[in-house]
Amino acid sequence: TPLGSKPAKGQHLGILVVEFGVFVTVASTMLAIFYVFGGRADEADEKAKNEEGGE
Repeated sequence: TPLGSKPAKGQHLGILVVEFGVFVTVASTMLAIFYVFGGRADEADEKAKNEEGGE
């Protein structure tokens, strides 16, 4: 069988696969949040430079 010859081994492998999926999802979400806040800082810097130059 693809998940192991014994049900207990298949269950352990299935749990590991699900945990890996949760890890990927959480890591992706954390990176997305990080980049959103990083982009906000860049926009604020550009806005400040434009305001200084316009005076």
